[in-house]
Amino acid sequence: MNKMVVVLSVLLLTISSGSLSAQVDGYDLIYSGLPGKRVTMTPDAITEEDLTPDQQQEFRLLIVRDQAGKYFWLSRDMREVIRSDNPGAFTIFHAVDGIGYVKVIRNPSLWGEDAYTYVEHFSSWLNSFTYYGTSELRGDLPR
Repeated sequence: MNKMVVVLSVLLLTISSGSLSAQVDGYDLIYSGLPGKRVTMTPDAITEEDLTPDQQQEFRLLIVRDQAGKYFWLSRDMREVIRSDNPGAFTIFHAVDGIGYVKVIRNPSLWGEDAYTYVEHFSSWLNSFTYYGTSELRGDLPR
């Protein structure tokens, strides 16, 4: 829990100062986003819900990079991810363990003003979770 508090305070400081980069416990903060919608799929049902402001904070997406250049999905148990920059319109972070991915849209204006700018998808057992959200901090991602 302490790490998340540190991350959130650094993140808020970075956004309020207008900076495009931040450090969190020696990691470079590469991407931060707030989810607006969650879709949950189980063998028995599919549910879709708009998230409250408190839930958005709880499920904030955070991707960081260490000094060796490895990327991690900080908001999902610090899972290692591999970054793939598509020559088109997005960057994907694939979890090394296969549990999920994050796709970040590089140019959200292509999709309209209210479009989500990222999708986060992961699974747990037979359940699947997808979050759609908007960018807070884009770090070194291409635009």
